[in-house]
Amino acid sequence: MITTGTPVLAASLAFKAANDNATAGAQANAGGGSASSPSVKVTLSPLAAHKSETSKAQDDDIQKSDLPDAVKETLMRIRELKREIAEKTAQLQAALNDTSLEPEAQQAKVAALQTAVAALNTALMASNAALQKAYKQMTPEQVKAAMLLALKG
Repeated sequence: MITTGTPVLAASLAFKAANDNATAGAQANAGGGSASSPSVKVTLSPLAAHKSETSKAQDDDIQKSDLPDAVKETLMRIRELKREIAEKTAQLQAALNDTSLEPEAQQAKVAALQTAVAALNTALMASNAALQKAYKQMTPEQVKAAMLLALKG
């Protein structure tokens, strides 16, 4: 078990572990082969690369703000988690409506996506709690700015 000093990091690690386990289980249940592999190579498609750049541009207002770096990182993580939750929720809805899958494969896919959404929600709650804690160390103007940026995302 990995222990960390921050709830955000702990929740992120919990999400990664849950997502990895759920994906591996869904692949195994759907006949996807081995649940573990020695290494993974990730290549972004042009669309994914564009989404990544767009995501960075969406966080420019946070980067340009007069907030502590840790708060900026937390705000960007909150936005990232909200985007990921929206994406996984859309995938979950699509999986629920996908009649081309065998029932067992559909059930495995839905379960994996539900686990991922739950882990993302846990990470979002931890990030919001970390932001609330950081408010105690900030000026009222900084708190107002952080709240507005958090709501904007």
